[in-house]
Amino acid sequence: VGDVVEVPIYVEENSRIASFTFTIKYDSTALEAVKMETEDQFGEKSETYAVTEIAESAFVGWYSLSEANLPAGLTRIGAYAFGATQLMDVLENEAALYIDGYLIAVNMESVESSFAVEEGTALIADGVFAYSDRLTSVTLPEGLQYIGADAFVSCTELGSVTLPGSLLEIGENAFAACTSLTQVTFPAGLTRIGAGAFEYCEGAQFAFANTQGWYSVESDGYTQSVDVTDEWVFELLVYSGS
Repeated sequence: VGDVVEVPIYVEENSRIASFTFTIKYDSTALEAVKMETEDQFGEKSETYAVTEIAESAFVGWYSLSEANLPAGLTRIGAYAFGATQLMDVLENEAALYIDGYLIAVNMESVESSFAVEEGTALIADGVFAYSDRLTSVTLPEGLQYIGADAFVSCTELGSVTLPGSLLEIGENAFAACTSLTQVTFPAGLTRIGAGAFEYCEGAQFAFANTQGWYSVESDGYTQSVDVTDEWVFELLVYSGS
């Protein structure tokens, strides 16, 4: 791959934007930044964006894709981002697919009851363990920062999970309907609890490492800063909606 790839995007004839060019910058082979240039009747404009997320199903169907290098600092990888690519073939012999410190997919048929996420993992992609009726416990390493949306949704036998002190964000519905979950301690550095992250976990007990602090909890389309001493924190977490 060259240093720069330019992809023209054609727009409607009557659009105010005359042209689009995306310049994709690589560091060796790793996607690093995306530069967008537009031209309209007011002249050219240019913006450069760091790559922080990979969308759901982003590369689905690119079967010839056998190698990927991802940049540091990703905060989200959508479900099935690399589905139906050669990258997924590793699951025929391995329990999980990791790319550059990100947990992309797990072969749940190979998981008997417990699973230990690999040391050095910074992010769990969306939906990785979703709807497993086998998983009873999961070990999350220090250094993990992001748990994706729906990561453990409806893992109905999951009763044990310890959130590492490094964790920054828990995605939407991440542990929703984990009806066997009994104890969750939120680390002091946690900055975001996504909407519905623990919805329907009525049997869980919640504790907060930062007992004097505030946590950002999303509920019913709003983000609320929650004082952990408030009596209604449990109701907000368990019946938060999305």
